Formats: sequence, C-alpha cells, structure tokens
Amino acid sequence: MTIGELVNQAIEESGMSKTQFAKAVEINKSFILRVISGEKDLSKNLLDKILEIKQVSMGTKDDLKAKYYE
Repeated sequence: MTIGELVNQAIEESGMSKTQFAKAVEINKSFILRVISGEKDLSKNLLDKILEIKQVSMGTKDDLKAKYYE
C-alpha cells in the first residue's frame, strides 16, 4: 500500500469528508489530495497530526508510520 492509499484509508476510518479531515489536520484539501495521488510527499508534521486523530485505527497509524520511515 502506498502512503497515499494509507492516508485515504485514514480519512475513511475517521468518518470525515476530505474537507473536514483537511481542516482537522490544519492543511488545505488540495494538499491532502496531492498526497493521496502521490504528487506530494507526506510531511512529518502532517503524519503527526494524522496520528492524533482518535477515529483512525492503530493498524492504519502503524502502517503509516512504517511506510513514512521506510
């Protein structure tokens, strides 16, 4: 699974729309969409904010961390 696919999975698990998720992690929606599509890299700051979202499963969080540090 790519970082983008994992970010998309985190969004789905959160139950938020992409717009709501972007606001929750304090980043604009277009940046999130670019991370999902692979056009942009996931920043450490964005990773940390995603890891703070309670609705995202530990499995997805662990996968995201592993892929980020790979």
